[in-house]
Order: sequence, then structure tokens, then C-alpha cells
Amino acid sequence: MFIKHFYLLLLFPVFLWGQQYDDEKITSLIDTYRNLDRGPYKEINWFCEDGTIRDAKDPCPDAIGGGIQHASYKSDIINLAKTRHLYLGEILASNDVWDFWDAPFNHSRIKQYQLQRYLESVDNGWIQEKSKFYRGARQIEDEEEWGGRKFYYTILSSNQILDQDFFFN
Repeated sequence: MFIKHFYLLLLFPVFLWGQQYDDEKITSLIDTYRNLDRGPYKEINWFCEDGTIRDAKDPCPDAIGGGIQHASYKSDIINLAKTRHLYLGEILASNDVWDFWDAPFNHSRIKQYQLQRYLESVDNGWIQEKSKFYRGARQIEDEEEWGGRKFYYTILSSNQILDQDFFFN
């Protein structure tokens, strides 16, 4: 198990400024989240189009454009994203397409997402070992809408973007 954590940490960018989280602390957090019923998530909320966040039993009204329901992250997960550019338990539907594309960091978030999905499949859920069935954390229809339509049609359908980022002319 240590080797999986070690390789994971090597793949992520490390910033020397403002580090609250050293590698040992991150490894400890991952181990802790593996054993929590909710894993890296705090609770289920509604995320409304107008930017407001509502409780799970209080849906976003149609008058403000509706919204989507999924888990919110624990504070450590948010801080890791801000301070170390490390995204654990990523929920696609919660992302801005261009933030997830992450061109300034050589598409690190996409790579992290793929690596996490792999670890979840081969290591009993990895960081979500006990929370992999946390009902409502990820809404499959919103994840598919985001990836199958929003991300694909915004970014992957653009030859100019793909040529610029992945091919040399």
C-alpha cells in the first residue's frame, strides 16, 4: 500500500511555498479517508446555478435555474487543491471545464483524475474504500452530462486546442 501512495505523490506537482501538507501528512489523510464512511466528502448538497449551496433536502428552485446535487469536499481536500494542486475524490460535475483542463499545469488534473479512477478500480476503492457507495456523492447522470457533453463539446471537439496542447507543428 505504501508504494501506491509513494507513486501517487511523485506524480503530483509539489510547491515549496505555503506547504501545510508534507508527503507524510497527505499519506496519513489518504489512509484516514479510506476508513471513513464518507471518505473525502463532507456532506451531500445542492449546488445551484446562481452559486448558492443548499442542503440535500432543499433542492434549487427552477426560478434560479435549478442545480445539481453531489457531495461537498472536506476542508482538507479543498486546502490540498489550493496549496498543493492535489485533487482527491474529484467530482467532475462540480468542475469548470477550463479549470479541469488545467493547461497551465500540463493537464495535471486530468492525469490525477485518471490515476485516481485506476487506483479506485484496483485497490478496493482507494481513498474511497468505505465511501465508494456513499449514496449521492457522485450523480452518474451529472457526471456523464459533464464529461459526455460539456467537456467533450467545449474542449475535445476543438482541433485547435488539441493541436496546440498535444501536437507539434
